[in-house]
Amino acid sequence: MAYRYDLKIDQGATLALDIECQDDAGKPMDLTGYTVQAQIRRRHDDPEPAAVFAAALDDPSTGVVGLILDAHQSGGLTKSYGVWDCEVTAPDGSVQRLVEGKVNVSPQVTR
Repeated sequence: MAYRYDLKIDQGATLALDIECQDDAGKPMDLTGYTVQAQIRRRHDDPEPAAVFAAALDDPSTGVVGLILDAHQSGGLTKSYGVWDCEVTAPDGSVQRLVEGKVNVSPQVTR
């Protein structure tokens, strides 16, 4: 089951987020060979994402997933709210949703 984490995003600003993945024993999950995807959509059933996070596994053995939404992408979020999630795909093709939640965008003034 995915953890719930609601995002508050400042439109036009960079958002960096680390997700710490743990196994059932509470130890860092080894993500070697895994891939990561994270997206924001206005609604769950929208055909296209409003934004796609850049995802990185700098050291997969630590179980930390790094997500970045750059200033250009957050600047394109014109609606004040939406939904998001982050999933990892194991080398065997199985998919696990790590986190999901709502998105609240604070409009940008300085451009």
